[in-house]
Amino acid sequence: MKKRIILVFSVLVIFVATLCSCDSINMFSNEYKVSQYVDAEKYQTGNFSYLASEVERIDIDWGPRDITIIQSDSDQLKVEETGNIEEDDEKLHYLIENKVLKIQFWKSLKKAVIKKNTKDIVVEIPYNVYLKISSISGDLKSDKLVVDFLEYHSTSGDIYVNDITAESINVLTVSGNTRFDNISASTFSVDSTSGDINAKISKIEEIDIETVSGDTRLSLEKGKGFKVVFNTVSGDFICFEAYTVNKNTYSYLDEAININVESTSGDITLGFYE
Repeated sequence: MKKRIILVFSVLVIFVATLCSCDSINMFSNEYKVSQYVDAEKYQTGNFSYLASEVERIDIDWGPRDITIIQSDSDQLKVEETGNIEEDDEKLHYLIENKVLKIQFWKSLKKAVIKKNTKDIVVEIPYNVYLKISSISGDLKSDKLVVDFLEYHSTSGDIYVNDITAESINVLTVSGNTRFDNISASTFSVDSTSGDINAKISKIEEIDIETVSGDTRLSLEKGKGFKVVFNTVSGDFICFEAYTVNKNTYSYLDEAININVESTSGDITLGFYE
């Protein structure tokens, strides 16, 4: 079990090193460099509109600034960044090709100081797309999402989604916190080093959590059964209902929800709502 914990930590370290060797941010000068991305010469610049029918997948690589996702059923959707940005090289870059919308922070290999009150982005998206977001320290926020898949990779940026319906949700973070106020999905997985995980579960089949020191708090509908396999060095299992335990497996009622947690010192707390 210890070998598995070490493996999880190693994967996260490699992930951070990869980010640092590509996109990079100088926290003192606020200077940011974008890594080289494929087909850079095809990208257009600046705020734009697109047709919902043009897109089935959206990839956003946004580094150190915040991202707001707005779900819309409009035929025409907008993508806008904040601030009055004059140089094309420093404006958002985008490409729509083969039903995929790709959004980059600015020009490939561009290195510049991020001006104050600029570069937060608001992205309107259609329903039922594959949504992938990469961030260094920017937060991701959304009131409601209905997507096929959500994939979110971040170093220290937090993710907060009020309500989400998806086939699969996957979060990979180092120190960023994860919060979902209502989840309806088949699978929900989080890999984290020290970020805390908070989720209210409406409908789920399987949950997979891998963490070093981050705490996990899950809220389940009252009367729902679970089976938790909890492998840990020093973390605690906390639950507010009577359950049975067999070694590292904790069971309640019909075991309808499968929950797998790998932790070094992080706790897991299960609560229930009416």
